[in-house]
Amino acid sequence: MNNTENSLNRIFLLPGEYCVVSEPTRIATLLGSCVAVCLWDGWKKVAGMNHFLLPTGPQGNSSTTRYGDVAIDLLIKSIAQLGSKPQSLKAQIFGGGAVVEHLTSLGSNIGEKNIQLAQSRLAEHGIRIAHRDIGGNQGRKIYFDSTTGEVTVKMIAMSPDTRYRSTKTKELRMRQIRVLAVDDSPTVLAIYKKIIELDSQFKLVGQAHDAYEARDLIVSHDPDVIILDIIMPKMNGLDFLRKLMKYRPKPVVVISTIAKVGSKTRNSALHAGACDVIDKESLNIYGGFEKAKNILLPRLKAAAINTSSQGSKNGD
Repeated sequence: MNNTENSLNRIFLLPGEYCVVSEPTRIATLLGSCVAVCLWDGWKKVAGMNHFLLPTGPQGNSSTTRYGDVAIDLLIKSIAQLGSKPQSLKAQIFGGGAVVEHLTSLGSNIGEKNIQLAQSRLAEHGIRIAHRDIGGNQGRKIYFDSTTGEVTVKMIAMSPDTRYRSTKTKELRMRQIRVLAVDDSPTVLAIYKKIIELDSQFKLVGQAHDAYEARDLIVSHDPDVIILDIIMPKMNGLDFLRKLMKYRPKPVVVISTIAKVGSKTRNSALHAGACDVIDKESLNIYGGFEKAKNILLPRLKAAAINTSSQGSKNGD
């Protein structure tokens, strides 16, 4: 590191933060699907950078800098207070990689939406975009030198786990998600069938009333995700789940009336390898399909992709 670099102040931005400086400063941040906008006035040696997570807030009226529309407007306003005008600024955009795609709905690329928001917002303010290092499927660590306006980018390789999820996401975009439902109640199975048929991204490949039927259907249909009850004849769901994870691991979403938030049963299911656990009563499956669809289908999607971790463990 040279003497010039040693003389720089240093700021590291966390998600949702921004800064504007008029002293020699090195601003750094770490980006995945988030986007950073760097602004630089070469004449006044004024610089600013933000780090936002999502393009806009609910109904576009959120006031937090976690959202790009707010973060960019505040960055421009703050740099203007130091005497810089939009036409004198050079903008650079970084990030927006598809590195956490498994946390979003299939077909929803948050990184791309963040990039689009940054470009359109800067255009609205009449600010020229001089450079873009965006997209892809890797993270980035960036270093912005306020004295020169230069940004150094260090690419961060995807972990094997993240690479697998990315591949799985792309695969499932090209075909339907195969679902196997296991429950001893014919009525409940019929309801699951109707819910799954509401979304063309899914295909119900089988219905099993017990663990032994489920075993045969898993071999013959190779489902992407399994809905599993706990209270069943011949073998309970927890014992079947343990055997499944030992001999043929599959993404499993446990749905049971005895799997309340904080219950021993719920914790046992997660410990046994379930990606997610849902209290069946929270679905209100006998009161219409809309609520059940909105709860169940996104969590089945997440489980189908996120096969190497335990998905959502939060309350229903």
